[in-house]
Amino acid sequence: MGSKTYGLSATDKIGLLIPSNVKSLSDFNDVKPIRRQELLSAFGISIFKASADRWSLYLFGKVRERGITYSIDKFRLLLDEFDARNEIVKVKTLDHDTLVELIYKIGQMQRKYPEKEYPINGARIDVVWRKTLRSVPYIAFEVHLKGDLYADLVKLKEAYDIWNAIPFLITTSEKVNEARRWIGGTFHEIEDKFRILTVDELQRFYNAKREIKEFEVQFGIP
Repeated sequence: MGSKTYGLSATDKIGLLIPSNVKSLSDFNDVKPIRRQELLSAFGISIFKASADRWSLYLFGKVRERGITYSIDKFRLLLDEFDARNEIVKVKTLDHDTLVELIYKIGQMQRKYPEKEYPINGARIDVVWRKTLRSVPYIAFEVHLKGDLYADLVKLKEAYDIWNAIPFLITTSEKVNEARRWIGGTFHEIEDKFRILTVDELQRFYNAKREIKEFEVQFGIP
């Protein structure tokens, strides 16, 4: 987990992510926590059924191991939800890495299990979303700004063939027509499965999801 420490507490403000270099309580002023009722109703953490606060130790890991309270999948879901609320992508330039990060953050806000650089047949898909931590990808994203467009489309076609994953291409508006020609020709058998988003559309999608997430947090909607 790097330099971050994570914890659960049976108080109203839950799920604080604490960097190791915290110097004062004022560092927490802007933190958007996962609150107690959300942890109970949306995430099924039963300790929060208690009418009074109490100290308890809950362990996340492989559920069959001795002493484990909840699966590591549930912790990953909690962590992704917390990160989606608190870690905002600052867009300076819409380069490849920034676009990959936007897709990853949208996946977190969707409460999916996103992963970058997912292996496929000796290559890597930029981002995949999974419905559970152990399931195969159900959406595959490839960001294409320059280089070999055909090779990127091949990876998306393989993701569909292997996992039945929806293939999403993120590219510039100038390259959309070229991508459609490839998809309607070489990849015509799954033409109706392909999705194309322009760079500008992806940024609008991310901004819209951030706005919705802010409302959900503000009004306590799990």
